[in-house]
Amino acid sequence: MNDPKRVYCASKLFRAKLWRDWKSNLSPRDFTFVSTWHDNENVEKDEQDYMKCYEGWTKNIHQILDADHMVVFANDGDRLNGTLVEIGIALSHHVEVHLCGSFQWGTWRFQDVVAPPWKSLYHAFNDIYGKAKGPLYVPTNKELLHDPS
Repeated sequence: MNDPKRVYCASKLFRAKLWRDWKSNLSPRDFTFVSTWHDNENVEKDEQDYMKCYEGWTKNIHQILDADHMVVFANDGDRLNGTLVEIGIALSHHVEVHLCGSFQWGTWRFQDVVAPPWKSLYHAFNDIYGKAKGPLYVPTNKELLHDPS
């Protein structure tokens, strides 16, 4: 039996529920979500508190370093700040990065540890899963097959 893939999820804070939904629909035998920022339902409000931000970023950095894969979601119009920092940390530590959404990614996307961009999170998770086992079981929440705009 293969160990679960350790995944860090990155995006704008307002997409935290998206990651919670994926986490609750994917088998823990296949994926371990090492990122926890999205589990905090008050993450957007907490962004205004200096100490919570400091502690959150310290935790995020350690979680990125503990990941095998980073899955990133962004669409055109998203203004990425922290997400790009997280990607930079992943790239510098050879964490495989999976890009999703309609965002126009920079030239750094051609680094060896960056998988070809996907339009769908399903395809990104399937890519991670399939490298070891074949097609990913479709989540019970069919809405997850259609990413937010």
